[in-house]
Amino acid sequence: MSRRSYNSGKTWTEEEVEVLRKLAKKNISLLTISRALGRTIRAIKSKASEEDIELQMGKTRKDWNANRSRHNKKGKDDGTNSGGPRIR
Repeated sequence: MSRRSYNSGKTWTEEEVEVLRKLAKKNISLLTISRALGRTIRAIKSKASEEDIELQMGKTRKDWNANRSRHNKKGKDDGTNSGGPRIR
């Protein structure tokens, strides 16, 4: 079941578009913008695209996994991190 915002289906006002511009310029997260405007993230992305507003995209799952992968590789070459459970 999808969530509907209280502004679902309503047209955007000039004031809302201006708020979107200001928040996007400050690199505020999509989630925060969507909550501030009472719109879904999909609606925010769509309107930003229509208005040529550049949004700061957060880290994707791929970014998080790559970072975790790099973190797990540290220390393996020198034998200090076996990657397995510690045995006492």
